[in-house]
Amino acid sequence: GPAINKEDLDLFNKQFKKIAGQVDLICLSGSWPEGAPQNAYRDLILQAVQCDKKVILDASGAQLENALKAKPFAIHLNLEEAKFLYKTSDCQSIL
Repeated sequence: GPAINKEDLDLFNKQFKKIAGQVDLICLSGSWPEGAPQNAYRDLILQAVQCDKKVILDASGAQLENALKAKPFAIHLNLEEAKFLYKTSDCQSIL
């Protein structure tokens, strides 16, 4: 798959911050390319919060776990992501 280097990531973050100020709501979704830090979504959410914007997040794995520390407005979880977060395979214990 694609990869991202630090220079491209810095440029992306700069553009994100610029655009975040122009919208009402931000939706972050999907996986990151190889080379992206495991806290990339967290950093974007923190930037959005600085612009007083709400964020809806749809992510998985370490990106999801780290992004939750930034307290997005809402998250979308599928069953596998919920099991990962709650560290269980028992669906009933999640409910």
